[in-house]
Amino acid sequence: MRGMLAARSDAESSRSDAADLVSICLPTRDRLPFLRKSVAGIRAQTYPDIEVVLSDNWSTDGTREFCLELERDDARFRYTRPAAPVGLYANHNAAFTHCRGRFVSFFHDDDVYGPEIVARFVSFLLEHPTVGIVSCDWDRIDERDRPLAPRISDVPPVSGGVEYIDQTIRTARSAVNLPGAMLRREAIPVPPFDENGPLGFTDHVTWFRIAERWDIGHIPERLWAYRRHRGALSNKSAREIADDHEAAFTAYADDYLARHPEDRARVERWRAAIRRYRFWALAYARVARITPGAARRIGPLARRVLRLG
Repeated sequence: MRGMLAARSDAESSRSDAADLVSICLPTRDRLPFLRKSVAGIRAQTYPDIEVVLSDNWSTDGTREFCLELERDDARFRYTRPAAPVGLYANHNAAFTHCRGRFVSFFHDDDVYGPEIVARFVSFLLEHPTVGIVSCDWDRIDERDRPLAPRISDVPPVSGGVEYIDQTIRTARSAVNLPGAMLRREAIPVPPFDENGPLGFTDHVTWFRIAERWDIGHIPERLWAYRRHRGALSNKSAREIADDHEAAFTAYADDYLARHPEDRARVERWRAAIRRYRFWALAYARVARITPGAARRIGPLARRVLRLG
């Protein structure tokens, strides 16, 4: 399995029709050093037909000036700013309103992208017309670009949508990560994200809604790198994560049941899995505080219980 930087060029995947424009939404706020690295990877894409919507959430660190200069230098980039500062998902939605492409990605300002990720995603979606979202494995790096353990998902290239929902809720682990995926435009709900939803899980609900009508695709290669750093908005306590997971997934289960009352047995399995995740997440956090060594032993057990359901 190849790492992001080791991926070989694929001339076939770079060929495109003019109608296959890709819109890359790049929401940002006060992360100029990381943003420069993210933009460098996007500018180096081998896929020729892209537009990049930079949605600046009222940065104060020079991001505006950097983006305006980038817009002048590279016609593929367009700078936008909401009328007032907004939340994370609202900024994603704001960027989406400016998109014109057949395919859409929501890249993030603190992550790093290999040069073939867009071409590989487009090629996959063109080859699999029933797939609404395609993602891939990813590397992980710290704020100094040092490698951490990669994230590998043992899933088939194409999963049925409801199968994807079942597995994600059962294991509390999704093969789709918001900043490393591409969506078919007609599959995207409008607006794409609930602006009041909990951070870190609201995008999962968007994937579930898409998966109700589309298959989910996966490329088993690491084509981008997710950055962990102190300023990440996803940094939360175990209890906050458990609370947000329960709130988002339970609300989706309730909504799904209201639309599909014949699927009550499936929804009850989801609710049991949601409760199970909360128990193990809080148990792991409590043990980790008291006995870190024991936490290292209970972690694999918790993951096995969640995987088996």
